[in-house]
Amino acid sequence: MRYSVAGFRYALKNEASIRQELLALAVLTPVSVALHVSRLEHLVLVVSMLLVLMVEFLNSAIEAAVDRVSLEEHPLAGQAKDLGSAAVFISLLIWGASWAAIDSRHWRLNPTRRLLGGSLLGAPYYLTSRFTLSE
Repeated sequence: MRYSVAGFRYALKNEASIRQELLALAVLTPVSVALHVSRLEHLVLVVSMLLVLMVEFLNSAIEAAVDRVSLEEHPLAGQAKDLGSAAVFISLLIWGASWAAIDSRHWRLNPTRRLLGGSLLGAPYYLTSRFTLSE
């Protein structure tokens, strides 16, 4: 536990991206509570934010380990850092897609959902919409 707290403190002090993602988590968690979504959907929203934070910590660890081995430029060092950055990008896509898919369920017009024939959780459109089919 001591090492985890030390890592967290180091990240807060030295990693701007982690501070930004923690701020987003602090702001968007109450927003997700205010949305009229199910508990499962709320969990997906919060876990997707935590996923971004976790991947960012791992990316920072990879960068620190690579820098520890050598500060010289090397193709493999650059590749390791690029792959870590790509992992962060993918987690950000998951975060955005989760929020868009769940929040968009509450928009009046949602052509994507109608094309796919249902909601994110697989229920038919007519069971998840606030609006009747006659509208």
